[in-house]
This record gives sequence, C-alpha cells and structure tokens, in this order.
Amino acid sequence: MKRVTVLGIATLALANGPAPSRQVDAVWEQEQAYWQAKVGQDNAVYQQLWHPAFVGWPCGFKEPVSIRPPLMVPDAVKRSYVMDTKAATEAPNLVTVFYHVRETDVLPDGKVEIIDNDITHTWVPTPAGWKIISGMCKQHDQAAH
Repeated sequence: MKRVTVLGIATLALANGPAPSRQVDAVWEQEQAYWQAKVGQDNAVYQQLWHPAFVGWPCGFKEPVSIRPPLMVPDAVKRSYVMDTKAATEAPNLVTVFYHVRETDVLPDGKVEIIDNDITHTWVPTPAGWKIISGMCKQHDQAAH
C-alpha cells in the first residue's frame, strides 16, 4: 500500500511540474502517431515505432514479451481513440509517458465496442527517431483512485 501512495505522489508531482521539454513533446507526438497508425491499421508506420530491443507487457498477455508486435491484419472495423495524458518523465536518453486511452471500435454490423486501457511507454532516441523500448498496458479500472 505504501508503494502505491508514493507512486501516486510522484505521478501527481510530474503532472503538476514544469512545462514539458522538447523531448517530452516529441514523444507525445510519437504516441499520437502510434495511435493514428494503430486505429488506421498502418503497419508501415506502426512497425517503425518499435526499438529492436523492445520488452513489454501488452494488454491481455500473462507475461512480458520481448518481440515486436505482429503485423495488424486489415479489417472493416472503424476505430477511433481519445488519449488522456497523465504524466511524463525524462532522462538524457529516454522519456517515459503514462496515459489512459479509450479506443472506440464500430464493427461492420454496427455494434460498438469501447476499450479502456492505461498505457506506459518508454521511448529512446535513435538515429531513426524516437522508438518504444519498453511498455506496459493494463485494462483501465474506472473505480481506481
């Protein structure tokens, strides 16, 4: 319980801290590119966002993985997203961001599915731009404080 309280205070401090740096702004732009590619099923952009040494814990997985995400298979689902940025922190060669995302999927039969997740990504600069080197996803808990 003490660990959660400390994390909550640290996150609050980050959220209320000084204005974001150029590094942090650049990474938030990459997060937008990530979601635009994901909902648009743009594999060319999506696959370029990952560092070759990526390790992460995707939503729905029982264990962390050390592979890049598979190619998305195009389908007729109409997707959109809304991102709610929560916090970011940086060091000279990395930026970690925390956010909530709501993906809305409209299926071909008109049924609507809402997917709420909390995401953490750590990005590192490379000669080819910022790349995701680690991350974690969890289903959003509406009741959590």
